[in-house]
Amino acid sequence: MDPNAQLALVIVTGLLAFAGLFRPEVRKKLGDLRALTFPGGSADLTGGEAAAQIEAQKHAPETERLPVPTPEPGERLPELPPPSPVYGPLETELRHRIETVVPGGLDVQMAWAVRIAVAAQVERDHEQTYRLIFGSQITALKELNVRGPITVAQAKEIYALTALRNYPDIFKPETFEAWGDYLLTRGLVAVERQPVDDDTRAALTPLGKDFLMFLTGRGLSEHKWG
Repeated sequence: MDPNAQLALVIVTGLLAFAGLFRPEVRKKLGDLRALTFPGGSADLTGGEAAAQIEAQKHAPETERLPVPTPEPGERLPELPPPSPVYGPLETELRHRIETVVPGGLDVQMAWAVRIAVAAQVERDHEQTYRLIFGSQITALKELNVRGPITVAQAKEIYALTALRNYPDIFKPETFEAWGDYLLTRGLVAVERQPVDDDTRAALTPLGKDFLMFLTGRGLSEHKWG
């Protein structure tokens, strides 16, 4: 086989392995999250826990990218990965599965492998987002999904009617920016321009729509604290 084709197949194998190994972990974590929901909503957090969640949102990273082979500084990747007694048998078995399940040329196998791996990454990002998101933020996403783009001023109204009204000891008018920034950082909402003012329009992104579908598909509660 051509060395370039072999390298591409190794990448295909790695992407599928990443997706396959990760999915059970996601399922377990989501099961744990389901166990934490309560009739009529979710448990109230203590003041310290609430403050910690707010602070965690402020430092939440952007959604992650899939790993790719990266050479050391000043070096080049070899044409093929070095032999490994640990990875080799698994790679051989997985290559056979790829060729069996995904018939066709290498480009077809690569396309499906990339799609599966990306879907697993998006699912992982959604799980991380759900762990920290507040119920009021989910309400805002649902409003955007129904109404379409809204102004920041209208988003502040949603914030006032949900977070401020229901949790006045935790949320304040001045914390709106941090509340909204989490939705921007996680890629669920996009604004038309920076810097943002009350007339700036915000819209639900395709990733945001997918997150709402993720909640429904996984049976996760939308009525979280906050």
